[in-house]
Amino acid sequence: MLRSYRCWVIPQAAVRAAACGAQWVDTTTSHRTGRAQSLLASALAARPFLKVSTMVGSATSPRPPASPP
Repeated sequence: MLRSYRCWVIPQAAVRAAACGAQWVDTTTSHRTGRAQSLLASALAARPFLKVSTMVGSATSPRPPASPP
């Protein structure tokens, strides 16, 4: 499994992981400042056997403080 967290070269890592037998790519919208999923697109399109695990709606910046009760 390839996890895109802290990965600087996501497309190249996905290609290499697939070549080494990886079956899964784990990513989220917050990885690589919100660009991880779009960076993976070309690598995934060429390798339809890779499965993707992703979270949608992850915060890419700190959340504002909660209002007092």
